[in-house]
Amino acid sequence: MSNKITSFIIVLFGFFWLSTSAASIGTPQKWRYKVFLDEQEIGYQTVSVNPEKTQATVQIEANFNVKFLFFTAYRYRHNNRETWQNDCIKTIESRTNDNGDTFYVTGKRENHQFALLTHDGPQTLQGCVRTFAYWDPRLLKAQRLLNSQTGEYLDVDIRFIGNENIVIADALIASKRYRLRAENIVIDLWYSESMQWLALQTSTEGGNQLRYQLEQIPL
Repeated sequence: MSNKITSFIIVLFGFFWLSTSAASIGTPQKWRYKVFLDEQEIGYQTVSVNPEKTQATVQIEANFNVKFLFFTAYRYRHNNRETWQNDCIKTIESRTNDNGDTFYVTGKRENHQFALLTHDGPQTLQGCVRTFAYWDPRLLKAQRLLNSQTGEYLDVDIRFIGNENIVIADALIASKRYRLRAENIVIDLWYSESMQWLALQTSTEGGNQLRYQLEQIPL
């Protein structure tokens, strides 16, 4: 496809949601999101969280295929493994194949600094580093977030838009809508009344609507 959806996908995969109950009782959890480009379902994203005493390991997998007539016009694969401790990234290792273009990001926190290595070279980030962790509602207070595909550390502005009802798995769910703005990116996010991430929507460079939607009704 002429306008890759990557410029919007790249910030959708630095994902982590760790509930207090999961951390305290050590219960693994998994979420699956359907992904749509306009009305076409193009793939999925899964997130697995495994709490371990003082930290949690997060495994993310994304798989997209955009069809045009009888051909696959675009493929996207993303695998990301993160460890989190004290609400900050401790380590990250991601690999991405974006329709033939490959990316990698590796990093580790040491002495209040986060040493990062990407296809563009090494860099050092200061303080507590967080990715685009939509299912952790603390993200809504973030001012900078790490792109887990490219390694870009982006300034963000996130604001509450209003209360809305949205459809999840054929059920009408009361939700809160927020809007995240970063460089050349605007993303709308929906959370349940208990602040579980429900859905996401943004526009691609080509004017298409990219949407994530939780596959099952939230508990």
